[in-house]
Amino acid sequence: MNIKRLNDVSQRLYNYNGVAPCYFRTTAKPPFKKAILQITERCNLFCAHCFISANTIGKEMGYLDIKNKLLDRLIKENVKKITITGGEPLVHPQFLDICKLLGAAGFDITICTNGTLVDSDILRTLSKIRRLKFNISLDGFSFESHGRFRGMKSKTDFSDLLEKIRDIGYSGKLNGLLCTPNIYCKDDEFVKICEFAKLHKAKYVLFNPLSKMGRGQKTSKLSYDYMRFDTIKKSTQCFIDDEFEVIYIRFPNNGRTPLPMCELGNMIYVFTNGDYTLCPYMVFACNNENSVYPQNKFILGNAFEEDFLLSDNNIEDVLNIKLNRKCSINDKCFGGCYAAKIMSGKYIDDCDTELCPLNDE
Repeated sequence: MNIKRLNDVSQRLYNYNGVAPCYFRTTAKPPFKKAILQITERCNLFCAHCFISANTIGKEMGYLDIKNKLLDRLIKENVKKITITGGEPLVHPQFLDICKLLGAAGFDITICTNGTLVDSDILRTLSKIRRLKFNISLDGFSFESHGRFRGMKSKTDFSDLLEKIRDIGYSGKLNGLLCTPNIYCKDDEFVKICEFAKLHKAKYVLFNPLSKMGRGQKTSKLSYDYMRFDTIKKSTQCFIDDEFEVIYIRFPNNGRTPLPMCELGNMIYVFTNGDYTLCPYMVFACNNENSVYPQNKFILGNAFEEDFLLSDNNIEDVLNIKLNRKCSINDKCFGGCYAAKIMSGKYIDDCDTELCPLNDE
């Protein structure tokens, strides 16, 4: 199957002939790196599945901390791709200043947002930053599904969101739509999401199951039936072509494909206080009640206070773990997603049973 070539910096974490155990779509091609900046913990919505349990209260990353402490360290570490996230990044009072700063430094920028706060003035400003795109959450194609799942107050809120996505698409800034299927969705909504994405010039739609982190621990009953994920795949594969991708994160491993090596080490996640890690989901999963690891287990240091510590040897020494061990039964399999195992109360050396190619359940 032919699929659109990524740019010279991006590298896929999946392929259409295999299985995608990682929650991320891309990283950066070595020697480059990708960084994800959590510029705020606050959000204007109250999503049922939020893995950081965001609300209207929370810390924010200071603009001057980014400018005077973080920027040079990102450049020194050969970071080329930056994702700005939250909470909801647009609630940050200096959101536009941060985007301008990173854009002027030459980074590829992706804004991961619920899309509700984008207006014409914001879009006009961001349209001037050439290497900036939006990823927007769209978990259903109706107020009754997406709106209810995301805590919207009225049908007008949802129709306004669709209009904002259209505007972003017309500006050429729509990168992808991110969908967490939920019980409020009707089966045909996933097809409608793909149709809507293609119509408005998105590069992809990414589907991933509700994760059991943050509020997701308490709302897992809202997850779309995992055994029905194949129906999503069967109804949306037809949209894949040279210009458009549909990505199926952690869908059932029906082909019993060996799980690929984890990309731990090619990404940097920086929290609002400057603490950094290689995989945010591992950190968030450690906050689960059933985690066998302490909350700060996978924090490597503070990017506001020191240079990044990212060589493989240093990572293994600091975390006291052995990365990318092969399965003891299948030497072509690397054991799956560390974060998925932690959120299930397992050790990272355990089996990712949900996707294990040898699992008969």
